Amino acid sequence: MSRLRWCIGYCLNDKCHSCFKGAFLLNPETEFQFICGDCDVAGYVEHEKHKTTGAGEIYTECRVSFNYNPEERKYRGEAIIRREDIMPELIYKMSSPVVKGESRALKLAEGLLSHLTNGPKIQNGAIIEAHEKTLYWDDPRSLYLINLGKIGKQWENSQKKVKD
Repeated sequence: MSRLRWCIGYCLNDKCHSCFKGAFLLNPETEFQFICGDCDVAGYVEHEKHKTTGAGEIYTECRVSFNYNPEERKYRGEAIIRREDIMPELIYKMSSPVVKGESRALKLAEGLLSHLTNGPKIQNGAIIEAHEKTLYWDDPRSLYLINLGKIGKQWENSQKKVKD
């Protein structure tokens, strides 16, 4: 039996009033074609995607790509939640056309990381140190690099990193 997934179907007919307006879908992982209900023209489907990278057994970071732009076929933002109490191991990445806002993406990333680590928010009487920052790919390159540098600095200054 196929597993069902969230996705959005988009009309590509620029003469249709539903062009690039998403239609919420729930479909199996098998091949699926979206037909616009207004103009009967085939469109495309953007599926929710999940990916794990890194090595190890513990998830230490979760990234959620959000605010999908169907005209450019890319996500405009990425929310990152990272555990800083241990060294980086596994990173879980989710891209979802259903998630539109930054606050929802951050909550989803936090919930996913908590679920994946299967641990409480408080360990040994101490709150797990978490860092969150949203990167917007539509920001000017200079601003994007500044925000990316801030994340790097916070990691470098973390008390939990391995010392040489």
